[in-house]
Amino acid sequence: MRSTIHGGASAQITRRLRRPSVVAAGALSLGLALTACSGSTAADDASGSAGGDEQTVLKVYGWKGSDTEPANIAGINEAFSAAHPEIDLQYEFVPANDAYIQRVQPELLAGESADVLMTDPTKVADWATAGYLMDLSDSAWVDTLQDEVVPFVSQGEMVYAAPTELISIGLFANMDLLAEVGLAEVPTTFPEFEEAMTALEAAGITPLALPNKAGNTGSWVLQAIAATRLYQDNPDWDQQFLDGEVSFEDWRSSVDQMMALEEGGFIDYKTELGVDEWANAAFDFAAGKTAFFVQGAWSAAGILDAGLENFQIAPWPGGDAGSDPSNNYFVGVMWSVNANTKVADAAKAYVDFWADPENALPFLESERAQSPWQGGVNPDDATTAPTLAAFEAGRNRFLPNTTWMTWDAGKSLESGIQSLQLGQIDEDEFISTMDAQLRP
Repeated sequence: MRSTIHGGASAQITRRLRRPSVVAAGALSLGLALTACSGSTAADDASGSAGGDEQTVLKVYGWKGSDTEPANIAGINEAFSAAHPEIDLQYEFVPANDAYIQRVQPELLAGESADVLMTDPTKVADWATAGYLMDLSDSAWVDTLQDEVVPFVSQGEMVYAAPTELISIGLFANMDLLAEVGLAEVPTTFPEFEEAMTALEAAGITPLALPNKAGNTGSWVLQAIAATRLYQDNPDWDQQFLDGEVSFEDWRSSVDQMMALEEGGFIDYKTELGVDEWANAAFDFAAGKTAFFVQGAWSAAGILDAGLENFQIAPWPGGDAGSDPSNNYFVGVMWSVNANTKVADAAKAYVDFWADPENALPFLESERAQSPWQGGVNPDDATTAPTLAAFEAGRNRFLPNTTWMTWDAGKSLESGIQSLQLGQIDEDEFISTMDAQLRP
């Protein structure tokens, strides 16, 4: 069992476990000054897109592809350049979250940003509405989108982004620790989960960590439970909530289960609320200090880098005996074209290249993600075997972060869960408050 992560490994896992901007709550305020824009200017376009042997200059921004979070982007870009020698691809890494917004949004307002932009569902909703993104509805890949993904890349009838991945937020399980109590598989039902945690405690192993200082983990856990307990029976619940046909009362069974973790002695929420989920949980898990914790699949690379190899990411085992669990997904990184680009053909070629599932597979492998395309190619990875099994069986729920669970609503949910876990409100108050605050 590992006890610490030292030196460079500690710094590396911190960088590799950063939250993706699509689900970040209270994103890092980096205090970076706005940099001068480096998008394609009129002069660039005049020279870069000329005929003859000259290449078209294509500028791309992304918050992945750095030395600390490579995501196999360099290899994909090399393959694109080989397939398109007529294009001079200039890829620039821009840090995620606040830094990305602070860099890109003023450039878009000035009409001078990169030709292709890494986006996510929230940015697509905001920037398409503002007129910053090009309509890609005529792209051949539009017809191969999974139906559940379409609302996240669209505004009205128009498509503004090509998705690259579906990332699960699920239960991480240290398989070596589970083996110490005779378990060869991650539990798939809540009764099995309780039995596993009881056995782990009896063996002197901390069964579960749910640090929730920032509020993210509480929301992830509740929604992961609801993916099975609510959405399996009513996959259209989100639209019904938007239409005023159902209420948050339908989440009571999921809330009950979340609080039952403390009632069963498996977690102390007051203690967990004092622990930073970004700075501590993955460290402790990678060090073998806890058997289970909840995070997004994006954390897998950092955990592997820290030296823990035998772990799996699985759907939260939220159902009753005899049931099968569902994944809790969000639609992650996307590619969009700047509406002001002067090299639209080259920009679309780049997006089209990523929309080929074979081309994007190395990215999915790095992210431990699944494909958003009908018949898409998915990584064959033992780490995500339980996730992929549920995915292929169609047991999937997608976070409604572009409809009723917007940024503000998400913060309300996180704060409400923290108040519930602190004992400041009871379940009835939590449910009634969420019904009032989350309904659009």
